[in-house]
Amino acid sequence: MSNISPTVKFSFAIILVLGIGISILVTFFEEASGGYLAQVVSEEESEEVDTEVVMPIVQEVSLSSAGAYTMSGQEIYSFRPDKRWPLASITKLMTALVADRLYLTEAPYELVEITEEMVAVEGETGGLKVGEVIRADDLIKAMMLVSSNDAAAALSIHYGEEEFVLLMNKTAEELGMTNTTFVDSTGLSVQNLSTVQDVRKLVELIWNDYTYIFNISTRPRDVIINRSSGAKRNLDNTNSFVELPDFLGGKTGSVSEGDGNLVSIFSVPGREEEVAVVVFGAGDPFLETQKILEGLR
Repeated sequence: MSNISPTVKFSFAIILVLGIGISILVTFFEEASGGYLAQVVSEEESEEVDTEVVMPIVQEVSLSSAGAYTMSGQEIYSFRPDKRWPLASITKLMTALVADRLYLTEAPYELVEITEEMVAVEGETGGLKVGEVIRADDLIKAMMLVSSNDAAAALSIHYGEEEFVLLMNKTAEELGMTNTTFVDSTGLSVQNLSTVQDVRKLVELIWNDYTYIFNISTRPRDVIINRSSGAKRNLDNTNSFVELPDFLGGKTGSVSEGDGNLVSIFSVPGREEEVAVVVFGAGDPFLETQKILEGLR
């Protein structure tokens, strides 16, 4: 470049500087407009963004499987939701649903006489006695408030236990609960198996069409009546969440002394829909449910 005049060199330098400056400005405006465009698109498509599943971070969970779902079926959180696990007394949600269809729809005041076979099952919650006559809706109360095995057995034996359990499995099939099996109405058998995903379907149906079943579980206490004598029996709710104002219903289930299941429905601040949390195989299912809830807020 020694033969190039100073004027040409100066002009070349000016052009080079201008070119670099223009490139910088173009890049800046592209990024700025891109950011603005992304913001506009995000605002215009906010409804689509809201429907995406955003998984909260729930640390140090101690359970077999779990899930959180809106009542329209959107998955918000899941941990091994397709793992099959003994249902324990979560079974009684299906028992209540089948009992409603059998006894409350056609004959809302169906009376069940308590027999020795009904009270012979494990557990004494509910305090049913041989010879008492209890309405089917009161037996559903006993299941939802104190998880009475006697009440569940009474509802199935009154109809015919084998036929009742067949209806439980048929209903599960109708709901698309493809990984669910019932062998009894109480949940005492470890062969009553399901998954968090399947239980979510049952919870959604009950919430939408048989809401009163969950409403029962929000009462701190209720009364059942022996229709043959008029004697009343008080039942105190055993669910630890019952005093929480945002608790909308649920069902407990003890798999063993060290493991528990829990279905809970909550009104969660910041969310338009109610949320169902399902926890299987937790040492403290109430604590694990609270952890998940904290992640949703």
